[in-house]
Amino acid sequence: MKMVLWLVLILGQLILSQEPTEPIPADTPLGKIAQLKKEITSIPNLLEILDQSPDKATTEAAVAFIFELDPKQPAVLSAFLKLAFHEKQEVAEATKIQKLKEEWLLALRDQLKIGTLEEKNKIALLLVAQGLQEVSTFLELLQSSDIEDQKIAKEQLQQLSKISPPFVISRLLELGEIDPNPVLGQNIGILLQNIGQHNSAALLSVLKDLSTEYSRNVVIQILEGFGKAIVGPALEQLRSNPDPEVQKVLKTLFKKLGVKIVPDILPFMEEHQALMQNLLEETMKSFGTAALPELIPILQDGTMEQQKVALRAIAVLGTDAREAFPVIKTFITRRNELQYQSLIALENMGDVSKAAVEELTSVFRTATRDYLIRSAAADCLANAGPAAVIALPLFRERLKLENDEFRETYPEVRRSICHAIGNMGNQAIPAIPQLVTCLVKENDETVVRAAAEAIGKIAAATEGTVREFQEAVEPLIRIFSSYGAKEIQTAAQALGNIAKSSSSVTYRLTRSLRLHDEPMVRVGIATAFKSMGKAGQPAVSSLILSLKLDSNDIVRQEVAAALGEIGASVDAIRALIEAARDESFLVRSAVAKALARMGPTIIPHVLAAIRKFPQEEARITFVQALGYLGPEAFPTLQDMLRYLTYWTGPAQKEVIRTLGQIGPQADPAIPALIELLKKSEDEELHQLVQQTLVQFGPNSIGPVLELLKEKSKLAQQSAIFVLDKLSEVAMPSLLKLLDSDDPMLVAQLIPIVGKTSSTLDELLRKLSHPNESVKDALVQTISRMGQIAIPKLVQIIVGSSDVEVCNTCRKTLVKIGEPTVPYILTALKDNPKPLAKTTFVMALGELGPKAQKAILILLGYLTSWQGKDRELVAESIGKIGVAAIPYLLRLLSNEDKAIQEAAILALEQTKSPVAIEYMLKSLKSPRWLPRVIQGIVNMKQVAVPVLTNSLNDPNEHIRFACAAALMEIMDKKAKDALLQQEKIEINPMVRYMLQKAIEASK
Repeated sequence: MKMVLWLVLILGQLILSQEPTEPIPADTPLGKIAQLKKEITSIPNLLEILDQSPDKATTEAAVAFIFELDPKQPAVLSAFLKLAFHEKQEVAEATKIQKLKEEWLLALRDQLKIGTLEEKNKIALLLVAQGLQEVSTFLELLQSSDIEDQKIAKEQLQQLSKISPPFVISRLLELGEIDPNPVLGQNIGILLQNIGQHNSAALLSVLKDLSTEYSRNVVIQILEGFGKAIVGPALEQLRSNPDPEVQKVLKTLFKKLGVKIVPDILPFMEEHQALMQNLLEETMKSFGTAALPELIPILQDGTMEQQKVALRAIAVLGTDAREAFPVIKTFITRRNELQYQSLIALENMGDVSKAAVEELTSVFRTATRDYLIRSAAADCLANAGPAAVIALPLFRERLKLENDEFRETYPEVRRSICHAIGNMGNQAIPAIPQLVTCLVKENDETVVRAAAEAIGKIAAATEGTVREFQEAVEPLIRIFSSYGAKEIQTAAQALGNIAKSSSSVTYRLTRSLRLHDEPMVRVGIATAFKSMGKAGQPAVSSLILSLKLDSNDIVRQEVAAALGEIGASVDAIRALIEAARDESFLVRSAVAKALARMGPTIIPHVLAAIRKFPQEEARITFVQALGYLGPEAFPTLQDMLRYLTYWTGPAQKEVIRTLGQIGPQADPAIPALIELLKKSEDEELHQLVQQTLVQFGPNSIGPVLELLKEKSKLAQQSAIFVLDKLSEVAMPSLLKLLDSDDPMLVAQLIPIVGKTSSTLDELLRKLSHPNESVKDALVQTISRMGQIAIPKLVQIIVGSSDVEVCNTCRKTLVKIGEPTVPYILTALKDNPKPLAKTTFVMALGELGPKAQKAILILLGYLTSWQGKDRELVAESIGKIGVAAIPYLLRLLSNEDKAIQEAAILALEQTKSPVAIEYMLKSLKSPRWLPRVIQGIVNMKQVAVPVLTNSLNDPNEHIRFACAAALMEIMDKKAKDALLQQEKIEINPMVRYMLQKAIEASK
């Protein structure tokens, strides 16, 4: 039995189930209405009967009569409006409370566009009562060129915004984005401003969804118009919705509002939420010194809480807040909760604190109960440099580690003290014993590092030998074996600074370098000599000995680096050349860099060593050293060319790398390099040659172009790589090659040519190329150009009669994505040629969810276009996705069968279970069953779970549709659900269909 028969059976059952009603007397108003023919000509008589007897029963009968007529007829719609706005309030209310069916809503929407002004105003009131579903209706009316239409639309959209302001705001922004009409833009701006005035929170709530520059600019402009008043709500919005997009918009907004908002953002300065903290700090920094006139009065006259956040803002301004120093200075000695914040602000101002040394010293001395205050005061004194020397006795006393009542117990403070002492220069020499005590007895590594750093700074500022530094040598050396990399580096720098002016220290270090048992101590001492630079010359002989004899690779590596920093000497060069044969790659690498640090003077030594030592590792090390010299190694070019010819393997590759480091003046090597590319199949060698040819610059272009003629694919790829990197200077040659007869070459060149948008026209000229690889390259390359390419692609589609060209343009637009939607919709409004129309509609569908903003306009085309065009639109709407489903469901009740079928087709194209759920929910009448079932069957890939879950729905039409669809789909997975429902089904027609579905699922 066919499905159609089953549907007839259930319709018959529904009809037969209706109970007979009592006849109505013919002489009553209700009887007279019942005798009227259900046609337009009866309307005058109906209205006359109602006027004579406007009671409740007659009113209901009259309204029911009108609703049975075709609303598309003007007379019917006119009668309905008379009833809805009848002078008798009872009649009007009875009419308005009726739930309007979709066909009536469609008729009202159509009349809203073409009716009289009076009709439009009445229809607008009726439609707005339907709620947010009519937002689309009034958005469309807002696009009208008629001023009265625009006025009605603005009034009703503002009314609908009271239901859900964010929804209406978002839809307005979407409309403004897809339609660039300036009048429309002005009206949208007015509406947004009006909505925002009454509900700024709603305007702010859409910030996270502002994905386009248009929407962002519109919202910022409106928010800016609210002035300072918007700052608080905006920050509250960011607090409740910590979204980077919201932060981005507010950053722009605050910048536009300017320094006048400083008092308004201060209450939020203590906010710990990361995005808000970042926003406020960046905003304050952007204001710079201009913010001070807003902040200083608050510091002087504000409440303590206001002063606290003002100090926080001053701290953020840093050195830009120096003008506030006189005011800040008055806070640092006050023992209240503002003291710490004022010290932080002063610290961030830099060396301005040297004008408050006495106050800071007093604060440090008296803040016995608050270590944070002491630490902050010491940090401020550290910024004061030598001017803070008056605090030195106090600091020395506090650095005592014995059980003394005055010693500082907090490591954070001791660390700050060390920093302050180190910045005092040679005036802090008396504090060396205390710093040494920190090195020896301190158990906090940050304090040890700070003490070592301080000793190094004092030593760097001191000329001549100072006895106190001798005491620090051994403790600093011990750091190398007890602490990590940061402490080792700091101690080494300190030892280097001490040794620069003390031969005895140098002797002690060289002795330890040779004799100390712990490798890390030897590493640290070598690092110390490296930090001395040329002043480490006395240690060269010891370093050379260590380079030869030390068993630890890392020590030899650091020793080689130290020799390089100390500088060229014959003995050092010879030692490094000997070390080029070291077993350790790390040592050889350090040797190459050390030789290069000595400059061009090494060249004859290195060339002689290359002849003397044939081992590949040594050759590589020597060539590396020449490469590190860069252009200074140019005198070795002829030797390099010889090595390039006769050497092979890793040594030859190092020569290639070195030629590139020498730079363009080594371009005589180009022919030899090109020959290597032609002959070699070694990918690593090709990569090195590619990089070297790129470093040679424009002189490589001609020879590389010749490589494109080679049969070797690897050679061609190398040529393409080099041309890509040199595309800017190679562009004229590349553009000529686009006309090559070799499609694969053209496809490879297109991405290179397309690196600059200035070549867009040249690429568009290739759209008619027949080769698929070329087309794919064009799509990928032009799409990367983005916005600039869209208008030209659209223009080409509009004017072209070549299907392949249009297809390539379409694919490119889809690849570009969402920014193309407004341009496509604008082109469609101009009613282009069939090919262009097809191309644009297909593009919108292929964009998928990115084209959501096109749904409303496409729906208009779905109802107005005919035949294949309508089907194409339906498919595209469906491909846009689930966002289109609510709109498509409205069309299921359209009187035009073709529109119904198109809506079903669109729903099918969504390929979404959500569409099936909506289609089932839409079954208000058995008349809809055939098309709904067919649509669901066409989506069988995703339908079964939804259908089985809905088999027990209270609505018998839905249960019947589910069973009928499952029978057609014949999926075994549905059998259990069908059997379970059959046991409890009470409707015979549904049970019969369940049985048929069970049979089909076996």
